[in-house]
Amino acid sequence: MYHYFLRPYRDKVWKLLLFSFVVGVLAITWVEYMKTGHMQWISNTLVAYCGLLYIPFRFDHIPPPQGYILEMIILVAGFSLSSCYLANLSSILLKKIYKSKISSIQDIIEHNMSILINKYDEFTFYHFGAPEAMKQQILLVSEELLFENRRRLNPQYIYPSMEDKTTFYLYQQKFLQRPILKVLDTEIILQIVAGIPMKSYWPLQDLLMAFTDNFHLSGLYRQIFDESLQDGILYGQIAFLPTEVRTVEPLNMEYFQFCITILIVGYIMSTLSFVLELIVFGENQRVKNVKNIKS
Repeated sequence: MYHYFLRPYRDKVWKLLLFSFVVGVLAITWVEYMKTGHMQWISNTLVAYCGLLYIPFRFDHIPPPQGYILEMIILVAGFSLSSCYLANLSSILLKKIYKSKISSIQDIIEHNMSILINKYDEFTFYHFGAPEAMKQQILLVSEELLFENRRRLNPQYIYPSMEDKTTFYLYQQKFLQRPILKVLDTEIILQIVAGIPMKSYWPLQDLLMAFTDNFHLSGLYRQIFDESLQDGILYGQIAFLPTEVRTVEPLNMEYFQFCITILIVGYIMSTLSFVLELIVFGENQRVKNVKNIKS
């Protein structure tokens, strides 16, 4: 349940917010000390906290114009952060998104996802220098198991392969409204130089090079590749995945359970704050009465 509170922002954003909060408290305290010669750490901490939550606050202990400038900065920052957080949180609650999409190698490592490879992929990974962090995620499996999971586009695993093979299997998603798998955005795991082995000074070398150039430049390669995708569907090597049906589901108890949890936590925190204020107020009154008696 607590994951709902953290999902709107990533870990790096939460750390940056914590750092910004500490810097904000220090900045407010420093300005207050330069203007008045006093430092009210508790008041400044509460003001910075209110600013992050975009709730009303006042700088009564800091005179203008510094007080107005600090209020403007905190209001703008608090409005942006709280609006973005609430928008993402409401989207997560309505769409039931528990995990963010995998877009980079770092995401693979952070989500601890396994990379399925066979014997040949294992050789290329270790021979051509795959990133060390990714080697910890490698799971060596049989050729049959790798083929079956990749053919079904099982989203529980990562499948490294050449570009043509990746395009071949992802062709099954052509009619899906929301694809199941996708290629990493801009990252390349391995770069392998491929070529055609031939004997030195082979007499047909120039003809082969000219044929290869014309094969790609004329668009014939693209045509044959597109036909291979259709042949894969025709002969059952791959199959189009059924399109999802858009349905509207009513909110279940999980949604209301989260709302009730937030409400109860808020009541508990407000009750503790009220009790703490009563204790502090009573202590202050007792100190004042003691001083009056002595005087």
